Amino acid sequence: SWSKLKSMFYTSTELEGKKIMRIIQSNFRNSQTITDLSNKLLMIKQRRFGSIDRESTYLMKSLLEDKGDVVFLKDTDRVKAEMNKAIRRSTKFAVLVMRDDEKTSARKFFETPLIFSIQEAKGLEYENVILLNFVSGERQNFQEIINGVTEEDLEGELRYMRASDKRDKSLDVYKFFINSLYVAVTRAMKRLYIMEEDTAHPLLQLLSLKNALEQIRIDASHSSIEEWQAEARRLELQGKQEQAEEIRRTILKTQPVPWDICTSERLKVLVTQIRTAKDNPQRPRKILFEYALFYDLPMIMEFLSRHEFVKAKQICIFRDGKLTFNSQLYTQQRKNFLSNYTAKYRSPPYKEFLRQCELYGIDHRTEFNCTPLILAAETGNVCLVKELLSKGADRGAVDNHGMTAWQKAFQVAVGSNAFADTFAQIHEILLPSGINLRIEDRLIKIDSRQGEFLLFNLFFVKIPSIVNYIKKAPTLSAVEIAKMMSNLPESVIPEYRKKRQYISALLAKNETNSSNPYCRKLFKRVNRGQYVLNSDIKIRHKDDWINIYRFSGIETIYRIISEEDEKAFEEFNLSYNLLQK
Repeated sequence: SWSKLKSMFYTSTELEGKKIMRIIQSNFRNSQTITDLSNKLLMIKQRRFGSIDRESTYLMKSLLEDKGDVVFLKDTDRVKAEMNKAIRRSTKFAVLVMRDDEKTSARKFFETPLIFSIQEAKGLEYENVILLNFVSGERQNFQEIINGVTEEDLEGELRYMRASDKRDKSLDVYKFFINSLYVAVTRAMKRLYIMEEDTAHPLLQLLSLKNALEQIRIDASHSSIEEWQAEARRLELQGKQEQAEEIRRTILKTQPVPWDICTSERLKVLVTQIRTAKDNPQRPRKILFEYALFYDLPMIMEFLSRHEFVKAKQICIFRDGKLTFNSQLYTQQRKNFLSNYTAKYRSPPYKEFLRQCELYGIDHRTEFNCTPLILAAETGNVCLVKELLSKGADRGAVDNHGMTAWQKAFQVAVGSNAFADTFAQIHEILLPSGINLRIEDRLIKIDSRQGEFLLFNLFFVKIPSIVNYIKKAPTLSAVEIAKMMSNLPESVIPEYRKKRQYISALLAKNETNSSNPYCRKLFKRVNRGQYVLNSDIKIRHKDDWINIYRFSGIETIYRIISEEDEKAFEEFNLSYNLLQK
């Protein structure tokens, strides 16, 4: 209830003495002509239904110098064909209809993917908007809306008018239509095309829309591939998935990638094949071997060595029931593989890479379920990161360990002095504004300027490597953290935040059992000075909240070793159960 919300602001003791009401009348989006038309709709609504309250009784004032234009058109096949020819490949034109089911009939004449129902159009804005039969499709409803409203009522300023009986809700059903038309009109920034079958409807006459044109000439507008990529990404971020997919299908003509993507489900299939196949197939072993090198998962090498994969047996050698792990050979093999695999992301002219982006989309998935932006950031290619972002790349996309492009670069930076300066540039470009976590069914927001932000992310990016190297719960101490943070430049983290004392205080403040009123319950102390991330933390991934340890690969490793080595399983089981607790 608006009235109750307003009353709260007026009666709250905390707001006493701050009763300042400022009315926002300035319109920075719509041209003058479009603003004038929308103001007439406000006056019709006011005259017919009364005011919500005195404070909202005002008209908008356009501050744009552009006068703009409102073009009134007769809905004919000829007009629609001419319009379609001009707009079908432009990101500057959108077609709006009243209801979802009307989009199908609109697509018979308009080839643009930018066709929206009024519910979808909220929050959008385009230079040019075409309204298709908004009034003609609801003749009777709009006739009822203007019942008793005259042209004289639309002159002068808006006057405060109460509804004759606020308890009478019989007219509320009509508010949807007048509100929808107002929203539709105000989606246009410069030019509005109103196309109607019933051009003589009294509402249109009341709005001074007369003498509808039966032909029109518009210069064809063609947007670049980059503009369409950016538009698809913008719509996707606003939840307009249908239109984003239509852009990719009809304009960008992206194809599905021709290779298998190593998702967590695919890994299960590979492990099952290796365990059960009698003919010792090499392909699933080779894929799993390369996956282990890419994500730095040495424990998978043990599994492959037990299953007779030659390259893995050279790294993990079993003699007399004992395992010898050749870490030097493993490190060299991983370095060589990554160097070859990421070559196309490290040096220009990126010919193969750009061709793949055109064919499969700017955010296509590689064999190991990364996006080009993730790999460009991980390899430290600042120029390529900027180019991908300019084309609309998704900076929030994650790999199999739930890491974004920024987190992958951060993971490399805390383990490599040589990468620190490069990371400073990537950090400036990709740093998110913050991170949202769910802890004990509470939403916790950590701003990227706060000390907890880098500290949480350090734990998060180190989970997979700690689990896979030392087979224990992924603990870190203030001393270890200070050492890793020391590599980072001042532009990434201030010098005082690298100090062990500061880190210790931040860890203690955010312990799960801390009494600090500002505690976020991020960490759990398992031994003196040793901390793990709180296993109750969930992180936002698309529309779901995912437990942070599910992203670590720990469950995959758990599955792989559980049937292979009783001792390894026993050691790992202890750490796995600790995380579950």
